[in-house]
Amino acid sequence: MAQMRTLLAGTLVAGALLAACAPASGAPSSVVTRGGEPGLTRLAGPKQAADLDVMTFNVQDSQILGTDRYTESGRRTAVAQVVVDERPDVIGTQEMTTGQAEDLRADLARAGVRYSRYGRPRVSDVDEPGVDFNETVAVFWNPAVLTDVGHGEVWFCPPDVVPRQGCVDSGPGWVAGDPRMATWVRLRHNGSGTDVVVVNTHLDAASAPARERGAEVVRDAVDRLFPDVPVLLTGDFNSGPDAAPHRVLTAAGWVDTWTTAARTGPAWSTFNRFDRRAPLPGPRIDRIYARPGLPVVAAAVNTYRSPAGQLPSDHYPVLIRVRLP
Repeated sequence: MAQMRTLLAGTLVAGALLAACAPASGAPSSVVTRGGEPGLTRLAGPKQAADLDVMTFNVQDSQILGTDRYTESGRRTAVAQVVVDERPDVIGTQEMTTGQAEDLRADLARAGVRYSRYGRPRVSDVDEPGVDFNETVAVFWNPAVLTDVGHGEVWFCPPDVVPRQGCVDSGPGWVAGDPRMATWVRLRHNGSGTDVVVVNTHLDAASAPARERGAEVVRDAVDRLFPDVPVLLTGDFNSGPDAAPHRVLTAAGWVDTWTTAARTGPAWSTFNRFDRRAPLPGPRIDRIYARPGLPVVAAAVNTYRSPAGQLPSDHYPVLIRVRLP
């Protein structure tokens, strides 16, 4: 249990900052469809028929301060507002519990924005009063644009152990701080008929060897399962583009879409620590990769905060517009 709580312990400082500075800013029903174009559309221009807008978004686990605080602080409303404003076709989320994920779907539906979702919790058998460790790496998609034609997950377990939910022992030298996994959904673009696989993951926060091995597991699983289909990988990699996970992926032919985008917004650090100051330059630990290298129209970091100053999460979401073949 101590290993499984590493991630929670590592974010308590950010949680304390949130508790100290976040004013209440309304109930989830205050999410609205605002006038004006969303940020990615302003950057990318008119959307073409084969374009796909993709977001990766680490939404801090609501259990850090409790589900009531998640709502009362205005975070829940702010998370939904980002999605309503941007309207991505597909979203890879990290950390959200199953309860948060269903709350988000409900909040969006009330605002007239509907998504489907798939993602199993990475731990579901924790027996500790008051603790919900049902964190997911869920994928959301707009069913008006995309159709689910298959889905599943890959558990980061040692090769000689049958994959099982909740494993942390990933082999000698790279035991993870928390159970880790990747979720995949094969989606058919309704307009073009093109299939694309979206893989979403959250690499380990405590162990650099486990992060590297996690990238290797994702690489190998995609090679095995989807050798001939375009794949997009969304995730919180808990490391910058100069670290081992990035090298593992790029050596295997994956492309960091930010680096190939025709247009990009400011290169802000995507880990904001709930800092109420302006965004700061820094490493993008939240990234979107493509295999093969698909044309990327634009890439941006969304730095929305509510009128009361509330940030949705301790991470900024990253968005791209990619052009399918």
